[in-house]
Amino acid sequence: MKIKGEEFKLQAFADDMVFFIEDPLETGEYLMKELGEYGEVAGLKINKQKTKLLSKNLTKLQQIELEKKIGLESVKKIKYLGIWLTTQIKSIKKDNYDTLTQQIKKDLDLWAKLQLSFLGRIAAVKMSILPKLLYLFQTIPIKLGKMFFEEINKIIKKFIWLNKKPRIKLLALKDVKSRGG
Repeated sequence: MKIKGEEFKLQAFADDMVFFIEDPLETGEYLMKELGEYGEVAGLKINKQKTKLLSKNLTKLQQIELEKKIGLESVKKIKYLGIWLTTQIKSIKKDNYDTLTQQIKKDLDLWAKLQLSFLGRIAAVKMSILPKLLYLFQTIPIKLGKMFFEEINKIIKKFIWLNKKPRIKLLALKDVKSRGG
């Protein structure tokens, strides 16, 4: 999106939008003005209670100045389409992948109490757990390391085999259906 020669990058899904701007102290006011004008024509209005500002590489003083100029609250992290966006790369893994790992453990512990068949447990993992993981892999492409995947495998195997010794090797389970997987 171009406004007065300035290019703004944006992500949009339905009525949720994220704008990525350089030099927010300079261009932030233009963006808010243009959004306001667009809103008048389209019959839309920015909800300033729900709209937040996530700034990177600004001093505390600059953040306060930006808040006053734009009229939005500055926060340390924002949840957008189920993903926590933060200014710190280290916390992206903790806020998203580690949180999901704990949620998967909790879900599978609850489901283990249900009387699901072996194939039912596999289907539950395929339909509920894997899509959540794949969504994070696609939206947050960061290096996770071998330990993360080993932990996920351990949690899933524990659920599939109900804490008992596996009867079939994991490689055989992962193989294609035509070869018995």
